[in-house]
Amino acid sequence: AKEWLAYNIWYTNAKYLNKGGTNSMYIPNNKRSSGDQINEQWLVNPTSDVADWRFRNDIPITDWMDQILQNAFTHSHQVSVSSKGKRYSIYLSAGYLNQEGIVKNTGFERFNFRLNASVDLNKYIKAGATFAPTISHQDKGESEGKDKQIMSALQMPPIIGLDENTREYGFNPSYRNNVNPYERLMTVVDKREKKTFNTSLWAEAKIIKGLKFKTLFNYNTDMRTDEYFLPANVQPNNGSTTKGTVSTLNVSRTGIQNTLTYNVNFGKKHSLEALLGQSIDERNEFRTDLGAMDYPLESVPTLNMGATPTKASSSRTIVRTSSLFGRVSYNYADKYLASASVRRDGSSRFGPGNRWAMFPSVSAGWKISGEEFMKDVKVINLLKLRASWGMSGNDRIGTADYIPNYGVVNTVYGGTSQVGLYAKNIANENLKWETTKAFDLGFDLSLFNNRVQLNVDYYVNKTDDLLYSMKLPAATGFGTVKTNLASIENKGWEVDLTTVNVHTKAFKWSTSLNLAMNKNKVLDMGGNDDVITEAYDARFITKVGGPISQFYVYRTNGLLTNDDFELGPDGKYDKSCPRVPVLTNQIPGNVRYVDTDGNGEINSDDMVPYGSNDPDLTYGFTNRFSYKNLELSIFLRGQIGGKVLYLAGRSLDTGRGNYNGLKRWLHCYKEEYAGGNPIPADLGVDMSWDGKTPLPYGLGNNSPLNKDGQMHMTDMAIYNASFLRIQNISLTYKLPKKWLRSSHIQAAKVYVTAENLYTFTDYIGNPDVNSYSPDNPMVRGADYTTYPQSRKYIFGVNLTF
Repeated sequence: AKEWLAYNIWYTNAKYLNKGGTNSMYIPNNKRSSGDQINEQWLVNPTSDVADWRFRNDIPITDWMDQILQNAFTHSHQVSVSSKGKRYSIYLSAGYLNQEGIVKNTGFERFNFRLNASVDLNKYIKAGATFAPTISHQDKGESEGKDKQIMSALQMPPIIGLDENTREYGFNPSYRNNVNPYERLMTVVDKREKKTFNTSLWAEAKIIKGLKFKTLFNYNTDMRTDEYFLPANVQPNNGSTTKGTVSTLNVSRTGIQNTLTYNVNFGKKHSLEALLGQSIDERNEFRTDLGAMDYPLESVPTLNMGATPTKASSSRTIVRTSSLFGRVSYNYADKYLASASVRRDGSSRFGPGNRWAMFPSVSAGWKISGEEFMKDVKVINLLKLRASWGMSGNDRIGTADYIPNYGVVNTVYGGTSQVGLYAKNIANENLKWETTKAFDLGFDLSLFNNRVQLNVDYYVNKTDDLLYSMKLPAATGFGTVKTNLASIENKGWEVDLTTVNVHTKAFKWSTSLNLAMNKNKVLDMGGNDDVITEAYDARFITKVGGPISQFYVYRTNGLLTNDDFELGPDGKYDKSCPRVPVLTNQIPGNVRYVDTDGNGEINSDDMVPYGSNDPDLTYGFTNRFSYKNLELSIFLRGQIGGKVLYLAGRSLDTGRGNYNGLKRWLHCYKEEYAGGNPIPADLGVDMSWDGKTPLPYGLGNNSPLNKDGQMHMTDMAIYNASFLRIQNISLTYKLPKKWLRSSHIQAAKVYVTAENLYTFTDYIGNPDVNSYSPDNPMVRGADYTTYPQSRKYIFGVNLTF
């Protein structure tokens, strides 16, 4: 915080700031020195380039991240009971989890229960049931993402006190729009209640020898309620009022599946299994979305206390899928294996002409180690070659985008309010199944009495008719249209190697190594050369011949210097006469942008694809040691290559004095002033230039702008995402059975585990992050202050009776 203050003081005196305190630092009355120029409690930019300002060690500082984070406690309990008789079996389990969040006012609590039961009604028929309810509560605390409280705490200047910047406390005049993140985090209501009930009933009948019929009925419900309440006290003092929202989601899934399975052995070495089946599923979804504002009594946060309703809507959607499927598997002498299957799937998400699609698959395996010519090769216990090819379908897109959807709107017509309909989508009657063709070739090898086991797979997957919400020009009146856009290829390999390094009666040591590499390439974009997707100041490009979702940025080449400008009559650089392509108003110390198209200008045509979030290699490495009753496991995980975009840098990595920011801006470029060094010598802080950080944004012109006047990201915001993480270390002690003889305990063990112990990386945050890709595959590798990873220390006890 002291170094940040020192930077802020330097920045406030920077030569190129506008007069009048645009980026000023507030100092309380009792902390001012006689040399300070004061205007209504604003510390304004002095009229001269340099002023004699002094660092004040008595200015209070606040570590905002320390205020919103905490050491959190988690406890988990699981108990199970089972019983098995000659004609029945039953299993019961119950669990409870209570997990405090490392961000205050966040956490998760869950109760779960499960019952599995089966009974043989007679020698031909048996039946069973499963019942598994779960109840959970989550406090999200409005914590992660753009403009949320993790982001606000990172931005908040440390000179703001805990008792400032709410309407109750009053706002610091220099930071009128920065709400106290601690108070907002502790008072906002942002929670989710969820109840799920999963039920299934099944029966199986033996018709004749080898022939079985099985029927399965399942019914699952998912009931979710999200509540949000924001008091006026923790909003900017700009007329914002108390507001609340409630949304509910009730989903029920009903399914019936019937199968006939026939198993037969003929001769001594032949076996055959054939399966025919049918299934039908229905998903019924009901949503509500309610809101209100202007609460006269904030202590009651329910919507009925809001004087002004803001929204009230509900919707119901039903999706039905149906399948017919069959499979035949053949095994000869446990050496030659073959299987073929086909399924015909239908989905109500598509129109009548595209509702059904066929998806076949085949596989084969050859256990070479079972051949006669391998019997004398004692070192090999198993050698198996296998290959497979198959097709699968995906229908996960809007419910009924093949037909027009309409919404209701209030409008004024003829001087009176009227209710009207408006189109919500562009119907696409050609929507159809997204199809993936997958080919896999692999082998399994086991050596030295199974002390070395190796599994290798090489695969090529091609996806055609990718379902995608394509962005449309604003002139169309629609944001997106659902379409089958592209063809994409994924290819790669996976290796699993397990070795038993030491195996004695007392001591054992084994090692497992997993390596994986995947590369994707866009083969076709339906006539488009590329698709550019925006996320705030960032752009991502998916281009034919390249991977999905590359970063789309301006390339940079260091900083501009005096040598990049012509000299004026006064012997100083003349920013109006650059010698290299620059942006308007650029000066020495600003970023030098690469004129990639060579036209002598820096504009949006110079943006180019740069890297992607796909790593070159992912890996996991586990070592397990045991000595008598003591076991130790160490799991390392990481990746080599790949990029990550620090999207939060649009606010935290600019060097602007009205926000907190990265420490590197202490060492930004500083012009040598004719009147002397603008940095007071008595600060006691090293603020020398690091040779790469430019002038703060706002001094000169450091940033290309898009059409909305926002910054576009450059390659300076792209970081190497390589990392090595100590993911898990676990130490377990099994109590000797002789200690338990006098009790009803059959086995007992205690364990201590550390998770996410440390991450080795050059990235400033968590490189293993994706803020948007779960919802949009065209936006991958962005980091916009997601919930921080926690280091966990776990102590547990496991008892078996």
